[in-house]
Amino acid sequence: MKKILIFLLITGIFSSCSLFEDEDDDAVTYYEAEGEGYVFYAESKMPIPFAKIYVSYIEEGNRWGSWTDTSQKYFADENGFFRIKFLKRINKSNIKEYMVNSSLFDANNHYNSQIIFIKTSEVEKLMSNKLNLDTLWLRKSVL
Repeated sequence: MKKILIFLLITGIFSSCSLFEDEDDDAVTYYEAEGEGYVFYAESKMPIPFAKIYVSYIEEGNRWGSWTDTSQKYFADENGFFRIKFLKRINKSNIKEYMVNSSLFDANNHYNSQIIFIKTSEVEKLMSNKLNLDTLWLRKSVL
């Protein structure tokens, strides 16, 4: 009977500790600072309403320095203005760099923007809570 009680006590301790893992390790956290900018057509200089903005990132532990397969997606407003958030931590890793870009497909054309690279250190140094990004100029690509 003593052996059964000791066994139940030990298994109860391990199951309540979740094998000593911190539940917050999988939490996604963001910096308070946000990035903002505009999306325009390069040829006409007109804003692109509701353009899709992509933000990809590299995690600190990533040995190969490759960008994530998933990206955060944001949309510009009717004037081409957009605001993005910067991930601070995901998948138990800190973020080391961000890549911001946009692209657009219509019936006959494909448009790509230049890519804006942002180091985490730039986001951390911000005195205000916003980072003004360069305008994303979408240029027509030849398909």
